[in-house]
Amino acid sequence: MNLEQLSDDFLLTVLRELPLRDVLECRRVCRRLGALALHPRVWRHRIFGTADPLRFPALRVAPCAAGITIYLPKPKLFPLYGSTRCAVAALTLLVKAGGLPQAAAVIRHQQELGRLNQIYLTLISSNAGEDEFVLLWTAASVPGLKSLTVSWHNDREFDRCPMVFGPVFHSSLKYFYCWVGPGLELFFNFVLDGHASTLEVVDLVGGDLTTVTSPSTAPLLASLPKLRRLACPPLPDMEAVAACELLREILLYVTTPSLPFAPAAAVFLGNAKQLTKVNLKYHTDSSNTHANDLVRALVLSGPSRVESLTISTEDGYLEFPQLQPLPHALPLMPALRKLSVWAAPDELLLAITPATAPALRTLKVFPLGPRDQDSGCAHSCLHREPMQTVLSRNPALTLIAYCSYYCGPSLSCEWCEEGCHREVWRKEWEGGWDGSGWAVDEGDPCPLTDWIPIPRIRFCR
Repeated sequence: MNLEQLSDDFLLTVLRELPLRDVLECRRVCRRLGALALHPRVWRHRIFGTADPLRFPALRVAPCAAGITIYLPKPKLFPLYGSTRCAVAALTLLVKAGGLPQAAAVIRHQQELGRLNQIYLTLISSNAGEDEFVLLWTAASVPGLKSLTVSWHNDREFDRCPMVFGPVFHSSLKYFYCWVGPGLELFFNFVLDGHASTLEVVDLVGGDLTTVTSPSTAPLLASLPKLRRLACPPLPDMEAVAACELLREILLYVTTPSLPFAPAAAVFLGNAKQLTKVNLKYHTDSSNTHANDLVRALVLSGPSRVESLTISTEDGYLEFPQLQPLPHALPLMPALRKLSVWAAPDELLLAITPATAPALRTLKVFPLGPRDQDSGCAHSCLHREPMQTVLSRNPALTLIAYCSYYCGPSLSCEWCEEGCHREVWRKEWEGGWDGSGWAVDEGDPCPLTDWIPIPRIRFCR
């Protein structure tokens, strides 16, 4: 069979699967293959990364692509980025101070090509005043844009916005992620207002020293008719957001600067009975009373519809009193199917029964706590009596711990030293552990951690 006997559709299917180098070479085989090699079907799924040396010739001939990553400023390459006829769907820009005008120009050029619907913007610059906000406004104003992510490397502060943004003429954004910081509130409020009719997912995330203080943010969120998922610190007047009827998921980043707004967040949690998934992530003093009230607020005004609840900290506290109200709240959470907690105390484990948590099917824990400071391995968790008690009382429950299978040599619990229950995780033991239960691969003596199911067993003594 020769080339003439093959249909265009078949050849396009083959070209689509070829490596980039081979596609470019096919342009020189014959006139027919050369034309088919430039068909959009061959290119629309391809992503041009920064490590691919062929992305530059590809940008000169490709009609489209799924995405491209660009570092700016690049004075020698900017003419190519600013003139290519390759229309991309997703544009990832990593921008230093000198590249801010170039980045705005690249966005405008891709906007004219007509396929751009996702922008991932990472600012690596120092404060750059007006150019920075021109870039942000340009990204947020692309007609037809569906997803916008704005973040930056290293701790930094934005200058206060030196200009007034123009309007967004076409509300289209469905997903918006923005790292909050001083001076950025005007920008993300602008996005919330301009894309109010279409936004479904909003993530306003910050580090442990950042929060949102603008009194306009919560009312703007409350006015989003399609909002279904929200992540943010506690906000001023956050109780207004409970009016979002489609809102089902909330992630609260509880930071030290956000604590003055924790009472408003508690009122929100108490009133938002439509929530089915709640995640409380603490970046603050674990003993703060306002922070503790958030768990209690879930059931303060009656039974909750929450099906998935996560309560965690990134600060490694051994004492985590935010969990103290949970044993008393469980009976008022009849729909709870999945519970993830940091350092599950014995009181919580022993409070879980088919009567108090009838729908609970998955319990995920970080095995770290004041009573269990050396239990960083699943073997020790397996021997922990409250763990086996909760499993015996709840036959339908799956208990999963984030830990290693066995201890490493720097700290070995008494159970790993005894070497019992090797049959429980025999595959993992034989795959990378020596006789003492320590990892010996690649010269790294530390066992890897993972989410590990804890089995129902009999104690060996």
